[in-house]
Amino acid sequence: MNPSITLTNRHPRLRPAHRPLEMLARRVFAGEHKRGTADVILIGSALLHSLNRRFLQHDRTTDVLSFPFGAAGKPDSSGYWGEVYINLDLVNTDAKNNNTTLKEALAWRMVHGLLHLFGYDHRTKDEIVLLAGRERRYLKAAGFSYSGWESEHSSPRRQVLAQ
Repeated sequence: MNPSITLTNRHPRLRPAHRPLEMLARRVFAGEHKRGTADVILIGSALLHSLNRRFLQHDRTTDVLSFPFGAAGKPDSSGYWGEVYINLDLVNTDAKNNNTTLKEALAWRMVHGLLHLFGYDHRTKDEIVLLAGRERRYLKAAGFSYSGWESEHSSPRRQVLAQ
């Protein structure tokens, strides 16, 4: 089964182009030698905050949440990897603050979320280095120039998440 990524935009205002993101998602699947399906859902801060509180007991919003459907680093029995929710409000603000485009900032979050479905994490320094390297590899190979992953992975916020 070739990878199938469904990209759904549920954000009330922001409408980034889907095609470059779908192509990037297929590149990540191929690069990780994965087959199957996944959903990427673009939403706003309020809904992501609600999901974060309900499923992870974190009473705050965040940029990306990944919900794997199979065992660690595996799809479920039907080949479904899971869902990636991306907070377009936060990503758009990040893009403006870092003088880049929504497309560039969103591409990074999508790659990050997909890699979480495949079992990558950022709890330890070694995991952060591995995850950031994979993100960089796929983004650069697809022609994206956004470099926010470097500052984000070394930020105090990421360091706290990694503990």
